[in-house]
Amino acid sequence: MEKKTLQILVVAAVVIGAAALFLLSREQAAWTPQRAAGQKILGDFDPNAVARMVVKTATGTMALAREGETWVVPERGNYPANFTAVSDAIRKLWELKAVQEVRAGPSQFPRLQLVEPADGAKDSGTLVDLIDAGGKRITAIILGKNSFLGQTDEGGAGGYPNGRFVRSATAQGQAYLVAETFSVLEPKPENWILRDFVRPDSLRSISMTGSKLGEEWTVTRENANAEWKLSDPKPDEKPDVAKLSSFPRSLPSLTVYDVTAPGATVPGMDKARTLTVQTFDGFTYTFRLGQADGDKLPVTVTTAADLPTARTPATDEKPENKEALDKAFQENLTRLRAKLDAEKKFEGRTFWLPSYTFQQILRDRADLMAAPA
Repeated sequence: MEKKTLQILVVAAVVIGAAALFLLSREQAAWTPQRAAGQKILGDFDPNAVARMVVKTATGTMALAREGETWVVPERGNYPANFTAVSDAIRKLWELKAVQEVRAGPSQFPRLQLVEPADGAKDSGTLVDLIDAGGKRITAIILGKNSFLGQTDEGGAGGYPNGRFVRSATAQGQAYLVAETFSVLEPKPENWILRDFVRPDSLRSISMTGSKLGEEWTVTRENANAEWKLSDPKPDEKPDVAKLSSFPRSLPSLTVYDVTAPGATVPGMDKARTLTVQTFDGFTYTFRLGQADGDKLPVTVTTAADLPTARTPATDEKPENKEALDKAFQENLTRLRAKLDAEKKFEGRTFWLPSYTFQQILRDRADLMAAPA
């Protein structure tokens, strides 16, 4: 090979190598997080002006809407939403500040999942739209992939999520890393509904009936501290005291997992078992328990109460105690009436509760008996 030709090849190799190094360094620079001085991502919008929040991904969309002072979930027939969860999400978006500015242009957005979502789109993020009462967009943000402790520039994860890549949907071109992960901001209505449900307390009796022979039983107790006893036991029946004392414990702490829209039909409810619960306060709860779907159980409830309208004085009551006792009676009556009004609102819908809530109660009569010696 001639000396001149060799020199040309060497020079060409140097030029190509320098160009490759330049392109590589530019690509890496585009991924290098740069410090931002606590910049607010969405600016100073008015959080109190938000009347609707829409969460959209490539696989689904859901909305939360404000009705007066109450937030509701339209996908669940305007069922009340968890006000604390909604207001907390809006507040965090309002306060959201950059931890780092990410030098990534639109060509890198798919790798950060910062592409605006479309049906079935790959590498898209979560779009959160905040809308006012007139239907006008206040602001919007795209939530991308999580950042992990120990993450590399190529996106490799190591450890737990310590933030998330985001960008404003109204200001093009700039991506940021923030400390929030916003894991709750998903288009899942069940994540946002109010979890409250009826609260049967001070239980006096529990009865079960069903469509099959052997499903019926009733247990009662004389007072709140007495043992539970099986009503009308047969001569050959020996109830297990431990079973009777354990299964009512979950009833005072019922929590909703999900709820259907009004009038929705749930398969299997025509064969539901009926659980009737009475309390020492005069409340009667009638539950209809359907067939479990995995870890969820469909439940309906009606609530009634037989509340006294006047106090019956004790035989040994002293006149000087009458005023205080009358006041205490009226305060308790007011509380019970408010409880009844609140719990009547759960009628007319089918709720999904965790199956384990009724695991100890959904027993046949034979299951309440002690094992043969």
